[in-house]
Amino acid sequence: MSNAQALQCVRVRLTINLHPSRGTDALEGVRDQLSALLLRWNEGLQGVPLTFSEERIINSMAAIHSYFPFIQLEASASMLVFRPRLDMQLCGTVIRVGADYLGLHILGIFNAAIGREQIRDDLRYRPQEDKWQSRTESIHSISEGAQILFTVTGMQTDGGISSCSSTCS
Repeated sequence: MSNAQALQCVRVRLTINLHPSRGTDALEGVRDQLSALLLRWNEGLQGVPLTFSEERIINSMAAIHSYFPFIQLEASASMLVFRPRLDMQLCGTVIRVGADYLGLHILGIFNAAIGREQIRDDLRYRPQEDKWQSRTESIHSISEGAQILFTVTGMQTDGGISSCSSTCS
């Protein structure tokens, strides 16, 4: 089970405004700005950047903005971006089992939840064992630590935090 289809490597080009104190090592300032983008929803990238590499300053002549004293330069970098899409099937590890939901980790980083109405009808919650178990095949159950496939049914972002609506596959 793989989540590779939700990961994309993209080359990005950014306009960076650096504080003048970063003028002696502009590339380090660019790295700081890129680091600030990691693990937060980015509307322009339509996903969550996880890592960056091959960062470069594109222009050798930086401009100082006329209205505020920052050094403006163009930079580029390769970024690995988590971009789940509607109807995409992903794999998650169950971290919470409740009477009305399953809580999951995706890639060990992102949280996802599957509400009761999105869990297959043939599964029922067994509070004594803290698991969801099939009504027809008792060997089939979902408990903490299980890896399950689910389908992305929606994405929401609020304040840089993204959440994924999903259906248990």
